[in-house]
Order: sequence, then C-alpha cells, then structure tokens
Amino acid sequence: IVEKIRPVTFGADKRLRVQSGGGLSMGLFSPRVLAGGALLYAATAGGFYLIVKKNEGSQLPQFEGPLSERTKAVYSNLAKKYDNMVGLDEFFMGISSLRKQLVANCSGSVLEVAAGTGRNFKYYPEHCNVIAADNSPGMVEVCKEKAKELEKSIVVMEGDAQKIHAPDSTFDTVVDTFGLCSFSDPVEALREMKRVVKPGGKILLLEHGKSHYQWLTTFLNERADAHAERYGCYWNRDILALVEKSGLRVEEVKRRHFGTTYYIIVNA
Repeated sequence: IVEKIRPVTFGADKRLRVQSGGGLSMGLFSPRVLAGGALLYAATAGGFYLIVKKNEGSQLPQFEGPLSERTKAVYSNLAKKYDNMVGLDEFFMGISSLRKQLVANCSGSVLEVAAGTGRNFKYYPEHCNVIAADNSPGMVEVCKEKAKELEKSIVVMEGDAQKIHAPDSTFDTVVDTFGLCSFSDPVEALREMKRVVKPGGKILLLEHGKSHYQWLTTFLNERADAHAERYGCYWNRDILALVEKSGLRVEEVKRRHFGTTYYIIVNA
C-alpha cells in the first residue's frame, strides 16, 4: 500500500520495528495470527537511538538536555544483543530492504538520529559524510565498533534528537529509523530535524505506528503502556499525524505490514 499524502549538539531517546505482510490478502490470516505477529514485531524491536554525523573537517557536535535514565538503561542493556535479536526478523520482514532503499536517498552531509547499533551504516552511499547519534551509551559503544569496521566517513556520538544544538540548515539529509516511538516529544524531534536540514534537503523516516486496521490498532493500544514501560517505545503512535503537526512537507509515503511500518520521504 502506497500513500502520497557549524557545530552540533543534542539531548536523548529511541525506537522499534514491525512485521511482514505488505500486499498479502487479509483473508489469508486470522486477526489472532496477525496480532501475534505484531506482538513479536514489537517485542523484538524495543525503542532506540540517537546519533549524529559530521562533515569532514567540521567541529564535532556536543549534547545536552534531560535524558531518561530508565530508557537509556533499557537500551544499554539491549545493545550488545540487539542485532542478534532483530537481524533475522528484519531480513524476513523486509525491514533490511526498506533501510537500504531509504538510505540510498542520502546525499552530502548526513545526520542520523536514534542510530541505535548502526544498522543503517552499511547502506550509506560512499560519498556521504555521516554523523550518527544515540542517547544510549551502550548503543553508542556498539555503533562505534561497527563504524570502525566500515571504510566510510561515519562519526558516532551520544545525544538527543529533541535538542540538536547545531546551526540551522547544517545537513543535506537527516535520517531517523524507528526513533519516533521512543522520543518523549516526537513532534519537537521532527521540528529539530526540519531546522537543521538545508533548504532543498531531505528528511528520511522509517517508523512503526498505528495500523490501517482498527482491530490491530486496538491490540497495540491496549498493550502500549506495558510495552513502553518495558522497552521505552510507544508502538501505537500516529506517525503521519505527528509528521503533519511538525509542519513537514511529505513527498512520498509507503506503508507496509498492515499499515504499521511507515516509509516517508520529506522535502525540506
């Protein structure tokens, strides 16, 4: 289903992901089976990151602002095992392919917020200079190790997407994958992304949230608080409503997995 519709600093929060399906007939699956899949999707994803990337020769960002110590602890605890937890699921659900498609739209100087364990890193075009940020020290540690293994211009640091202390119009591209579920103020995070991207640049989002289908949205709503308490991620947020409220201009939206996965390209 496709629908159209200078220095840096930060402040912190996280992310998740979803389950297979795009284009499959609803008649093939009972709501119970699909709900079970949705639960698996969310349980293995559990909220994430914040990272920033930099132009060669530019001053590194600094970060400040209130952080959720509980959320940071959750993600730091998940960090070293996270890739093993979600890797196979992401492959079979097509999330890895969506990451690759999304990041292919990057150019020039790139800021990735909520970068987690750096699952997007291998997909960045060679010509990009990337700053990646996450609010979880554990995630940042794993992310730095991964960046060292790649022959790409990637700098990793700790920080909060809701408080990016960078000049206006700093980056050509801003990327956030599965971060809006965990930000305490997702609209503010989106507005910060808008502020730091250059005119004519792009904001690239891959998120999960409420479904096309009321029965699945109800399932997510009923378990949202418990899931957020455990994983720091609200998996039932209305992503398109958040994007609209932030004032972003959407170029393209694709929705998969019964509407719970959002692939969004925004023109700055």
